[in-house]
Amino acid sequence: GSILIAGVANNRKLFSMADAWSEYSSNCAYEFFPTGAPWDTVWVVKRGETVDIPYLPNYTALADQDLVCRYKDYQILIEDQVNPLFVDVIQISHAWGSAPFDEWILFEFYIIPTRFYLNNVWLAWWAQGTLDGAVPDIDADNLVYYDAQRHMGVVEDSPGSGDDGLIAGPLGYLVFAPDNVDTASFQWTFNNRIMTDQYDETQYDIMAAGTIDPPSADGDGGDHGFLRVAFGPLDLAVGDTAHFMVGEIFGTGKDKFLRNADRLIGLKTNQFQTPYAPPAPVVRISTSNHKVTLNWQPLAGGTNPESYQDPYRFDHAVQPFEGYRVYKSTKGVGGPWTLLKEVD
Repeated sequence: GSILIAGVANNRKLFSMADAWSEYSSNCAYEFFPTGAPWDTVWVVKRGETVDIPYLPNYTALADQDLVCRYKDYQILIEDQVNPLFVDVIQISHAWGSAPFDEWILFEFYIIPTRFYLNNVWLAWWAQGTLDGAVPDIDADNLVYYDAQRHMGVVEDSPGSGDDGLIAGPLGYLVFAPDNVDTASFQWTFNNRIMTDQYDETQYDIMAAGTIDPPSADGDGGDHGFLRVAFGPLDLAVGDTAHFMVGEIFGTGKDKFLRNADRLIGLKTNQFQTPYAPPAPVVRISTSNHKVTLNWQPLAGGTNPESYQDPYRFDHAVQPFEGYRVYKSTKGVGGPWTLLKEVD
């Protein structure tokens, strides 16, 4: 899966995709590449960290782990795709490590034109989210459809083919349109039949159709689990930025899957405030003959971990403190460690 970008520049319909459309094309038809600069790599930023990325100065992680990168569709000339949009894309993937936030990945995109004024721009996410392969000798029978309420393309296993309960899913891709424009004017396109290729005008017309395909099963025209969710149109001048997000939603069973989708919607509404561990106590150590004393009583003006409250928990345990564990190592700070005492 990847983003798709379609726009009109100088009265010409153009299209770029961040995945490959042919294994026989030069560079395997990948259109987006980073520069050769040593910093143009994947930046790993953990929660609470702030890093100085050249194109995102003083970036602070949103999730437990963020992966940040940048690419453009004009870095490498592809012989059979000679008309790029000349856009830079900053991509950030956000992943959380604790339930229920660990059942989705959030992708964030910043689209920046560098050469042309782009009008009637359509942005999309496409995926081939087939649910098969994990079970030997079970044929794929994916059902692919659009959830209009959530602007989400869904792939799920069709019942009655001998694999019920054996295949994971459903799987969904939830598209968040930009917040800083009037989204009421956006139209939406859902396509689950016509695969992506290098023909710009054809692909532009598919994305800008403003139509919703009916549900499809494997064999109806599209490849296994194929879907495309697009929105538009919007105009972008050189230096403008279009910002949108895509949530990749997982879940075992339909009910849990939809709960996870709604939780991600709620998390975005809540400015992505997620639970956080109580603050670590300030430990003071004093030593004497055959004795070490640890003191973690709160300092004046400091936060007491025992009374710390977290308003963003999903389990209603507003005061999440559990207890203390004291460990000892005879080797050093790298361990091994032996538990001496646990106090609830």
